[in-house]
Amino acid sequence: MNRNDFLTHLTELCIPHDVSLGECEARYGVRNSTYYDWPVIRISDARTMVPGQVEPPDFQPRLQPDLLPPPHFDAFVSRDTDTRRNHALTLEHLTTQLGTPADTATSNTLGHRWTLDTAFVSILSWPMDLQGDMRSSNPSHERHPEMNAFVHLSFGAGHVVPLSARERGWMTGARPLPPGGRLVSRQWDIDPVDSPLRGSLRRLPAELHSSCAFAGLSADSAALVAMDGDYGFVLAKEVVAGIDLARSTVRGRISARLSVRYNDPFTSTKVERSRDILTGESLMSLDEAAAALARWADVEATVSEDAYD
Repeated sequence: MNRNDFLTHLTELCIPHDVSLGECEARYGVRNSTYYDWPVIRISDARTMVPGQVEPPDFQPRLQPDLLPPPHFDAFVSRDTDTRRNHALTLEHLTTQLGTPADTATSNTLGHRWTLDTAFVSILSWPMDLQGDMRSSNPSHERHPEMNAFVHLSFGAGHVVPLSARERGWMTGARPLPPGGRLVSRQWDIDPVDSPLRGSLRRLPAELHSSCAFAGLSADSAALVAMDGDYGFVLAKEVVAGIDLARSTVRGRISARLSVRYNDPFTSTKVERSRDILTGESLMSLDEAAAALARWADVEATVSEDAYD
């Protein structure tokens, strides 16, 4: 199954994968999770994705931009009271539909993941024989012992904010920030389809793919942009709220991290977020980059310093 087929499948299941979080909240409301101590939006009219699904899927709205679709949905599966058999039955059903998954098991879990371009489906289980005494301190499992056998099903449509023609122009011919810092890699800094910062991420066309990380200002000085492989981020000048430079000394070794604070354009109310841009050991160059960005956006640059033995 490819991603387009998967999205069609989600639509057939009445999963609002392309509806904004805010619209989902208006349609379904917010309630407490049955099993955990946090609020969720449950898609009450959705059809089950797998046999034995305990409840309709839900998602946590906290921190996410409400003008974008939910990043992923979660549900539990209980086809058998034995964890390993429950996982095996769910794996068999999904493999028939989606194809062969990657094995993501760890020392205390069973796990499988299907990757469909930016979309995904994953299952995760915690067999008791792999846990030792770790389960005994889990309040949710103490309240609901049946969870010990549950399979955790998670799936997402993988929607990424599309790159507009204006943004493509900003990225073409952008001039770099002062050298000396390394662009914070998206691989560990931001998940482009799941992070609360995902409104700043774009998937790049082939002509904008970069072999080395790059951060700079657009040629018309209208935006801060960065490119790293097949993804990039873009922030229009008018949403930038501040620049932060954090210096740290650990056992005599000095490093620094440059971040930008911005007002998220994909929220219906004002929400300020922070995104790391550069990191490095050349403090002079990062000082220069911070000053250049503050002048460009006409905002304040704040500097903090920490030292650790």
